[in-house]
Amino acid sequence: MKSTFFETLLYGAPAFAKVSSSTILPPEIEFAASRGLKLAPSRGMSQFASAARTPCGYPTSDIVQLRGFAAQFPLCRWSMTATDVAVLEYTPSLGHFHLHELCDGDWEGWRETLQFRSGPAQFLIFNYKGQKLRALDRRFVGLRLHSGNGKMLPVPPGSERVWVNSAAIQELPPSLLADGDREEASQPRFKQPFEYARSHAD
Repeated sequence: MKSTFFETLLYGAPAFAKVSSSTILPPEIEFAASRGLKLAPSRGMSQFASAARTPCGYPTSDIVQLRGFAAQFPLCRWSMTATDVAVLEYTPSLGHFHLHELCDGDWEGWRETLQFRSGPAQFLIFNYKGQKLRALDRRFVGLRLHSGNGKMLPVPPGSERVWVNSAAIQELPPSLLADGDREEASQPRFKQPFEYARSHAD
């Protein structure tokens, strides 16, 4: 298996046309909504920490409502809610070896999920169903896990923010779950007697 992980440039990245009018919904936002992400406009948002304090509207994936927000709040920036997703923030220059430790060298399929880049960091988006997430302590330098009600993260477009690929959002890897949920998720699912009998009858 290759030793590199996400240090490739814009792997399968979607191409977006420039938008001249500030009241038109950016195509990057239409794309994010098409992937099921819930988005909201934000004012004066320059840092991730300020995203949750500056939303102008409620998070939604409805294109009509998002277009209304774009007309109502021209020149706004955009953020996504991390209520139904978990987002792994990964800075390759700091976290490469720590990520290798986190997933025990098995990152098969991780790069297939939807992700964007902001400056030196990449953000991997996974489906989240309320499981207890693994706590990434100080030894996991260069890695952060974002999720929870009210958590907002800036998304493309932006001066340093761009979608890296156009993939679908994948399920949360067991490596990102707390011990109990991690063991349950990694266990093979055995068919119940009825399922087993029916599969052999076909």
